[in-house]
Amino acid sequence: MKCSRIYILASVLIGLIFTYTSVSFYPTIIDLWNTNLGFYFMEDLVDYKKYYPNFYFFLYLGSRIIKYSFPLFLVFILFKLKRNWSNIFPFNLSFKTLKELSGFLLIQFVINLLIIVIIYFLVIALNTNFNAQLSLSRAFLLIQLISLSCLLLKNNALIKQSVQNAFEEPVPPYNLALTRIVFFSYAIFLYIFVFYNAPGTFSGLERVPLPGLAWLIQIWPVSTPLYSGVCALGAFSALMVIIGYKTRFFLILSCFTVFYVDATPNFFGKLWHHQILIWITWVLAVSPCFDVFSIDSKLEKKQLFKSSIYNYHLSIIFLFFGLIYFFAGFFKLWNGGLDWALSESMINQVRLEWFENGNRMPSIRIDKVPFLLKAGGLLVIVFELSFIFLISNKRTRWIAVIGGLTMHNFIGYFMNIGFFVFLQAFYLVFIPWNAIIAKFKSKKAKLEVSDQKTPLKSLSFILPLIILFSNLGFSIFNISSYPFSAYPSYHDIVPSTFKYLEFKIQDVNSKNIDLWEQAKINHFRWESFSRFEPSIVQNYLDSNRIDSSKIEQQWLHWRNGLGLSDDIDSVQVYAVEIYLEPEKQEDTIYKQYIYTIESRPYNEQ
Repeated sequence: MKCSRIYILASVLIGLIFTYTSVSFYPTIIDLWNTNLGFYFMEDLVDYKKYYPNFYFFLYLGSRIIKYSFPLFLVFILFKLKRNWSNIFPFNLSFKTLKELSGFLLIQFVINLLIIVIIYFLVIALNTNFNAQLSLSRAFLLIQLISLSCLLLKNNALIKQSVQNAFEEPVPPYNLALTRIVFFSYAIFLYIFVFYNAPGTFSGLERVPLPGLAWLIQIWPVSTPLYSGVCALGAFSALMVIIGYKTRFFLILSCFTVFYVDATPNFFGKLWHHQILIWITWVLAVSPCFDVFSIDSKLEKKQLFKSSIYNYHLSIIFLFFGLIYFFAGFFKLWNGGLDWALSESMINQVRLEWFENGNRMPSIRIDKVPFLLKAGGLLVIVFELSFIFLISNKRTRWIAVIGGLTMHNFIGYFMNIGFFVFLQAFYLVFIPWNAIIAKFKSKKAKLEVSDQKTPLKSLSFILPLIILFSNLGFSIFNISSYPFSAYPSYHDIVPSTFKYLEFKIQDVNSKNIDLWEQAKINHFRWESFSRFEPSIVQNYLDSNRIDSSKIEQQWLHWRNGLGLSDDIDSVQVYAVEIYLEPEKQEDTIYKQYIYTIESRPYNEQ
């Protein structure tokens, strides 16, 4: 039996290696066999249209179907040659407990990961083609998804029972109630100190449509008094929710205030990914989060008990985080491949973040230790793909929380990414208040268990699922919009140089204004807007045409963010390309004057 299992395991490993190497090198094999044939699989739609103007789309579609179904075909051969595909594994695919299934999945994932990393280094040693390693990375994802699907189908009864137990487990009401208090306390901070000053940042900017929301953006009312008023109303509503007075009414009111306040800044060319603030607010609005620690519960003399109704809504919120992380890791591999973590792109990404923050570098130059940086990049992908599985289990949830906080703070320190600081603040929902309170309660004070459940046809049950599956759809297709959206995956492969716009400013007294120094004083994050600039510069270099509208909009981002006065005489704009390595930035690759923006007063929109 032992020899048989070793033989089967060896067969699986050989099959995986054959699959990965075939996927990695088939573009090279095609090109060596017939360069013209390779064209059909490697070129983009523009080239097809150039050579086959009448039926280019059908050729392009057919070539892509063949290209991307090739890994699936290999996997099909591997998994379907035998009548019972479960026999190809050295263990029985049917498991008695979720712990056993999780352990098998972990072993299979680690083996698969080790194989792909080893083959990756062989691929880049023999073939520097980006598409080769990208095909390898996509094959890894497809094999993982197929094997996961097979295991879930084989153990569907176990999975169904485990999910049912997780959602229907009776728990005390403290977790949900204290999540309400802590979350809306943070919401007050956001309303007063973050959102309240937002109108100044989009004054004078053009409205830019989002997917599916072009109609709404054009009729959306925007003014500083209105926005400030809604912020104040939102803060007051959050306060009422915290103390728990007329809680349901103020929860519903908060749904509208948070939608308006968070939506408005997103309609001016930059999508701020704060949507989780809305999702959590909406889920709590239909939950029984005020059955304890509220004025309403005191007035109604609510009887406390353990019930699954206090478990369902927090479980949905946990899955929001799972989706955010999973698809961030997925698209890093799907769009960037292992090159995202294991190539020079990882080093360039760190240096780009430094440059975009006024060349603010940490005391530890992590870019000087590329091995650690690349290993960290690979670890980030693994963690993001695993987060949804870790957070779904009580025993491993602490790993997800500690790992997430550690990752965000390391990235925040080395890369100055404020987005991660915002996201990790919502880790407040993971605080195990029930366990903490249980430590201080006597045995006599233990709550009785109620069989009360959330009605399946109620808004309390349906709305959280609508939000969850809407975000799942947007994440699968990588659509960034509002209020449902894929969160940013930072999957771009970053080159060693960067193109941007440089603004030379003079006031009416012909005094030069140091833009970078003003940015530091005003805590302006150019990093939030700089990714618009490379395409502006590249279009100028390619066509020698100036996109004055985009340049002036970009200048408004700077002007609003720095709070510059109207006594500016002129702004000269230069197209610049530099090396991202700090020691080489003085050796500018390209710098040319392209445009002058005359000073003009502007009114707040």
